Amino acid sequence: MNGGADWLIFRDLLVRVWADRDTRPGLCVVVFLLLASAAFHAAVPVFYKDLIDHFVARPAVIPVLLAAAYIGAQSIARACGELRWSYYGRIEQRMRRRMALELFDHVHALSLRYHLERRTGALQQIVGNGLLGCCIVLQNFLYVIIPLVFELALIGAVIVAWGKPFYLAILVSTAFLYIAATIKVIEKQKVLQQEAAAAQIEAAGVATDSYLNYETMKYFDGGSMVRDRLDRSLKRSANGWTGYYDRRAITGLTQTLCMSLGLSSALVLAMHDLAKGALTVGGLVLVVSCFLQVMRPVESLGLAYREIMTGITYVKQMMELLRERSEVCCLPGAQLLPPGGGEVLFDRVSFSYDTDLPILREVSFRIRPGGTLAVVGPSGAGKSTLSRLLFRFYDVTGGYIAVDGHRLGHVTLDSVRDSIAVVPQDTVLFNDTLAFNIGIARPGCSLEEIREGARLAGIAEFIDSLPDGYNTIVGERGLKLSGGERQRIAIARAALKRPRIFIFDEATSSLDSETERLIQQNIEQLAKGVTTLLIAHRLSTVVRADEILVLAEGRVAERGTHNELLSQGGLYAKMWERQTQV
Repeated sequence: MNGGADWLIFRDLLVRVWADRDTRPGLCVVVFLLLASAAFHAAVPVFYKDLIDHFVARPAVIPVLLAAAYIGAQSIARACGELRWSYYGRIEQRMRRRMALELFDHVHALSLRYHLERRTGALQQIVGNGLLGCCIVLQNFLYVIIPLVFELALIGAVIVAWGKPFYLAILVSTAFLYIAATIKVIEKQKVLQQEAAAAQIEAAGVATDSYLNYETMKYFDGGSMVRDRLDRSLKRSANGWTGYYDRRAITGLTQTLCMSLGLSSALVLAMHDLAKGALTVGGLVLVVSCFLQVMRPVESLGLAYREIMTGITYVKQMMELLRERSEVCCLPGAQLLPPGGGEVLFDRVSFSYDTDLPILREVSFRIRPGGTLAVVGPSGAGKSTLSRLLFRFYDVTGGYIAVDGHRLGHVTLDSVRDSIAVVPQDTVLFNDTLAFNIGIARPGCSLEEIREGARLAGIAEFIDSLPDGYNTIVGERGLKLSGGERQRIAIARAALKRPRIFIFDEATSSLDSETERLIQQNIEQLAKGVTTLLIAHRLSTVVRADEILVLAEGRVAERGTHNELLSQGGLYAKMWERQTQV
């Protein structure tokens, strides 16, 4: 392995495995079985040598104990090797499950900005490759590196005890040259491998994007353009892997040369000693057996090193993902949000997604418990940003937000989000049942509670009319349902959550007038007595709000009730006039 970064990744992975206390006993058993197998493997050539020498000296006498020892060593070595799989399988699957859950939790804890910038397919590829890489590295470390080191030490001790150190020198030199040549060539492969893996991830991202945007591709006949992008990524990946396999062939030829030279040297010297009488026939067999027995794991090391480097490339990408930090975090000692009526306070709040482009500029307002505040304004004024800040998808860059007198940074994220229900403009559903998509708002709720949420959203009758009822699968992103039906599912979720604050973020702007009117009735019924932030483009949906804010260029341009704003003859009145004339 070359480079401190690779070693740190390798070390961190082993530390993660060892840190799991439930894994340690099984890991110790696996290592014990590995060492036992290596020890008995090292004994096999010695018993074989003694058998040959015994028959040369006394061919008429059958050495029963010696034969039993030879067979027993072979059998025990194999049995230990097979038993370790049972324990290793549990360790690998536990590690894989633990790492998968850690990645799941980590990715979902990252801020909205990260999820808006990443590609779903690339993320899935990184996670899948990372879990595979962990298994590759751990398996080769336990099954190749540890047994090889131990077996080399044991066979070296056998040869030294036998009194033939020169054979040990040949054996060690061959192994050293073999390993050094392997590592040198493989290090050159690594760059090609990393480039190929990066292009593979990019290709997965492009392909997944195309699957998610199937309709858009068909609407605009964009298949050829996306296909060309995919082909370029696949070509780069193919070129990288082609170069990798060319280097691999060079590695194999170099390894064959090293092994042939070493075996030739050991065999020529052994035959020379046998001819001089300095070595028995059994001794010749021992030399060849030891050489072949050591070179088998050394050969495995070449393959293992390639696989470990592949695994580390994958694990490195996974570790980089785990090092991503959310820009939204709580202050040390943050407490749960205490119960309250749902009062919301924005005090001189400023925010920008990019430092060069302010979105909100010192916006201040208060929503009393159980009151309704509507926010209107032209596109790009910062309306939806208010809901994202209140839900803490982002942190403010100036001023502060408080719920029931508690600043958001001083209370935990989960407790804030548990107190808020959002009905977004574009409702995206899981490719699962209607019951799951409604019930996700309150894990563990009963079907009766789901039905009540659907009733409050005005969709219970529609669901009951379906052949599979609440077990109806809604399709990818819920596209089997109409826009109005998806919107009502979002309202049912909000109703089921029973929050202290509702946020309706342009929840009816993409619907036809009749559907909008019906859903607006559902919203008004649902929001009675609950603090509500209503973000709207169509002014007809906010006329009953307790207070209306008009945002323009990130500032509060006007505020008041519907009638007060109309009487002012300002921006709101002009917007109302334009919309009522349509």
